[in-house]
Amino acid sequence: MILNRVKGSLKNNEGSGLLWGIILIFVLFMFFSATSEYLRSYVVLNGVRDGLQSIATNIATENYNEIYSSEREGYFGAYKLSNTDKWEEDVDKSSLDSELNKLLGVKKEGSSYVKRYSSNNEVEYTLSNLKLKIENPSLAPTDQEVNKKTFTVEITADTELYKLYDFFDSDNIKTKLGAKAGYIPKF
Repeated sequence: MILNRVKGSLKNNEGSGLLWGIILIFVLFMFFSATSEYLRSYVVLNGVRDGLQSIATNIATENYNEIYSSEREGYFGAYKLSNTDKWEEDVDKSSLDSELNKLLGVKKEGSSYVKRYSSNNEVEYTLSNLKLKIENPSLAPTDQEVNKKTFTVEITADTELYKLYDFFDSDNIKTKLGAKAGYIPKF
């Protein structure tokens, strides 16, 4: 008797549209969630890369007043003449933390820089293993290839972007981002 009732319920097609409607809404929700997560990660990582590029450019241009401008030798570098009549390297790296805070809104926590959402204070992304490399060309190089080098600022960081939706079984996005900028005196 119960078996016949179950068989009859399974053969009955009344209300089957409701089930398909719920399945369709669930699939559309998953598709929307995956698409929005992809777009969010694309926008955030491009913003971080552009911010690092701006920081490298700012540091390069902030050092313009330290660059020894040669008039006819064809080389230049961030050097100053010391009291002992020797050329010493003169590079300003002090603005990195303030530039990171101003342009990317990150705060230093331990050895990494963390960007948090303002609404719920959860971590949006972290920058770790941040490296700032300033290449200062040497004065009066004899090698022609070395003579072509310019004052260059390169910044790289390991970036970890945290997931917005936890129901996807995936790890946070981890990538290495970087930027490079240089300064060449015009006259």
